[in-house]
Amino acid sequence: MLFKQINYFFATITLIILFLFGIDNTALADTIASSESCKIGTFVTSIHSLNVKDKSFAIDFWVWSNCASEINPLKTMEVTNAIKFAAEQDSTEKKGNIYWSQRKYRATIYQNWKTENFPFDRQHLYVELEDGAADISKRIYIPDVKNSSLSQNIILDGFKIKDFQIQELKFNYPTSFGDPEINHAGSTFSRLRIRMTIVRQEFFGFFKLNMGTYIAFAITLLSFLMHPKQTSIFSARMSLLVGSLFAVVISMRASDSIIGTSQGLSLIDQIHITTMVYIFSSAAIAIFSLRCCETGHDKLALRIDARCLWIFAASFVAMNGVLISTAIFRG
Repeated sequence: MLFKQINYFFATITLIILFLFGIDNTALADTIASSESCKIGTFVTSIHSLNVKDKSFAIDFWVWSNCASEINPLKTMEVTNAIKFAAEQDSTEKKGNIYWSQRKYRATIYQNWKTENFPFDRQHLYVELEDGAADISKRIYIPDVKNSSLSQNIILDGFKIKDFQIQELKFNYPTSFGDPEINHAGSTFSRLRIRMTIVRQEFFGFFKLNMGTYIAFAITLLSFLMHPKQTSIFSARMSLLVGSLFAVVISMRASDSIIGTSQGLSLIDQIHITTMVYIFSSAAIAIFSLRCCETGHDKLALRIDARCLWIFAASFVAMNGVLISTAIFRG
């Protein structure tokens, strides 16, 4: 009897939840059905001024609309993720029963560049278009996928465009913006999202940024050939390692200024930090070799240095291979 009551209770709760969701979905469907639908398309003519440091890029593009009424939705359209934008060359023409409008936009877009996997990173550039006056109860965007594209003349320095998409989204705001006709706390607007995926074409910059680090590591390997039997040789060996460490630190700071700082550790950061660990380990081994020489174990010191030379070289190459492969996989 108790199990039957529990089953009835959960069944009742389930029906109530489904009923409430049904009301919400029906209300949303009724709202959309009563609104005006306009087909919106875009053609991107230029992408330029990609700036990792300022977190932005510039874009020029055309937007057009096909609506059944003479109201021009482009006049109230805004670029929601733009730092700044300007519109020009408005035109509206009636083609049969359709009002065809066009407008050109020039915008500087905020872009949170993901440089953790540089230079194997994949960047998604977004442009968000939204009606600044009419919510979904008045206007719905229908993406003109067939006619939307980008110019084949766009050339990005160091990048190539991999993908282009447009899609319509429903964006919710937790406010009615003071609209007296909205009897609930929030409002929903139709939004057109333009997405372009770009990838890097060349990787020479990766080797330029890491060249100093790799040279510093090579010098670290050479330090194992300096037998610390004499204090002067040990001092020279430690000076060599300190100089290598300093070079890696300078290289790491220079790379941050070029590709920008990321929230986590980038591939470049990981390579630099890995090299620092190897240099510190080399310094510790140098001190141990000196102690061996001071206690009369010269041959042991030579064997340790010889083995560490090959172990360090092989493991460093393997570690770099793992880090680079992981970055390529993550993109």
